[in-house]
This record gives sequence, C-alpha cells and structure tokens, in this order.
Amino acid sequence: FSGATYSKVSPAEAIARWGQDWYEASSERISEAVESVLGVAVLYEDAPANTVFHAISGGRTEDAADVWGAEVPYLKTVDSHWDENAKDFSSTVSYPLAQFQELLGQTDCKLGAVTLSAGGSVATMVIGDQSFTGRELRALFSLRSTRFTLKIEEDTATFRVSGYGHQVGLSQYGASVLAENGYSFREILSYYYTGITIATDYYP
Repeated sequence: FSGATYSKVSPAEAIARWGQDWYEASSERISEAVESVLGVAVLYEDAPANTVFHAISGGRTEDAADVWGAEVPYLKTVDSHWDENAKDFSSTVSYPLAQFQELLGQTDCKLGAVTLSAGGSVATMVIGDQSFTGRELRALFSLRSTRFTLKIEEDTATFRVSGYGHQVGLSQYGASVLAENGYSFREILSYYYTGITIATDYYP
C-alpha cells in the first residue's frame, strides 16, 4: 500500500521485541504473506492511492472531504454495517459538567442544531452560542470517533460514541468480516476504495 513507511527488523530484534515463540510461529507466515503481494499496488488513475484505514466504522465509512476537507475520489462513504457487531463498536464518555464547561471554554451548554456528514457522523454541533466541528469535539473530549450523540444532564455531560478512528477508507473490522465470509483481498479493497484498480508487477 502507498503512504506507508517500513523499516527492516532483524531476527534478533524481532525476538527481543516479541519473543522466541512468536518469532518461530510467525516468521514463516509473515514472509509468505509479504512475498505473495510483492509488486501488488492499489492505483487510482494509474497513480498509487493513499489507502488510509481505521479500526471500526460507525456503520458507514466517511468521505475524505467531510473529515479532512479535500475531495479524494476513491475515499467515499460506503456501507459497513457489520462493524456494529464489533466488540468495541460502542463506547461512553462522561464528564462532570464543570469539567465539560472548562474544556469547552464556556458555561452555556444548551444544545442546538447538529449537522451530519455523508457517513452519519457529527459534522457540526451548536453548543451555547458556538458551533463546533465533530473533529473539534472529538479532540477536546478524547472520543473514539465523530459518530456520537451528546446528552447534557444536571451535573453530567455524556457522549455515546460509535466506531473507532477517523472512519475514512478501509475498516479493519469490516475487512476482517468480509475475509471470513470468503471475499478476496482484491474484492475487499475494491469495495472500500471506490474506483481503484489493483496492479501486479508494480515496481515504481
């Protein structure tokens, strides 16, 4: 895949990091896996694609434009509803109201209008007299994704969050489910990256 940086790890370093048993059990499988995809590349219009990925979508992946502000033709929202069965699909984050106000930088916590992205995440949310992006709130309150709801009670602010990660491109959980159901890696990549081609013997 493009956009990744790899460094060589010697057998001695691998054993030091992960142990002799892991090395003996895994080294042959890893070598076979790497060799099986040498020269394989994901391309869009004959150029390497930026095959970004995340752990678990919120049920759909997100458009790159909604997350990073720039259109990428092969990073479009697609259904990934099987992610909803992931063990870590849902999470809850609660803050005492005073701490919530401090992090927010204001005392007015009245909830206003919410706009959603194409993938169903929070694009913007009005709290008090300010509009925040979902990404801003995710960063401020250490949320696992921007697919969330917010409830303000008398002394607590509670986020209920779905998915884990930026939600653009391939969902690792979703890809695993598809693989377990017999889909090839080519089919999985072509599903999550819209309009790509997969080249062989690609050595730029």
